[in-house]
Amino acid sequence: MANGQSSVPNMPNFPGKEHFRGKVIHSVDFGQSDVVQDKSIQHIAVIGAGKSAADMVYEVVKAGKTVSWIIHETGNGSLGAAAFAPIDLPTPYKNGDANISNYNLAEKTAGGCHFADFWPLVAEKVYVYRGDVKLLDGNELYLNDKNGTHFPCDAVLCGTGWKSGLDMFENHTLMELGLPYPKDIEPQEVTAKWEKLVGKADEQVLRRFVMLRNPPKHYHK
Repeated sequence: MANGQSSVPNMPNFPGKEHFRGKVIHSVDFGQSDVVQDKSIQHIAVIGAGKSAADMVYEVVKAGKTVSWIIHETGNGSLGAAAFAPIDLPTPYKNGDANISNYNLAEKTAGGCHFADFWPLVAEKVYVYRGDVKLLDGNELYLNDKNGTHFPCDAVLCGTGWKSGLDMFENHTLMELGLPYPKDIEPQEVTAKWEKLVGKADEQVLRRFVMLRNPPKHYHK
């Protein structure tokens, strides 16, 4: 089995989707879609806070579309702000200076792929909202905020990540193989074992890196 954890798109179930006259596309299908080229699509909403959402924001705003970027209030993306750091930023990490992608190379090297004009474009041309989609209706998108914010929308691009790609296995098989399984079926003795180990590891880390004991407020799952 080599399907990994990034093979089943996580598509939100937007209320009113059946009455929406625009397109709803996951990031996995964005490259094969005609959203950028289609001149009838002018108002685009991008959902998500990760790198795939940022890439779609960049592509459609460069194409001259009106872009609304919607980020869940408690979300920070799979990599958070690290996904958008300038690629030429000085870094203490060993591989920092060799982290620029060039997908045309025969070796198919991978790494970061960032754009120097990303933040200026977002600041000047992208509407950013923190919240969730309340309703899709016709060619309008409504947010669940207290102001009843809504705006024209011809396409919704979902940078919303992935579902577990391991649903073909029963839970007991997942446990036997050491693969991710639902937390609520974990035996108490296993939970206790890992809580003890994680607690010891946390204490070692906090003893060594004292500044981490009192972090700023942040979303934690």
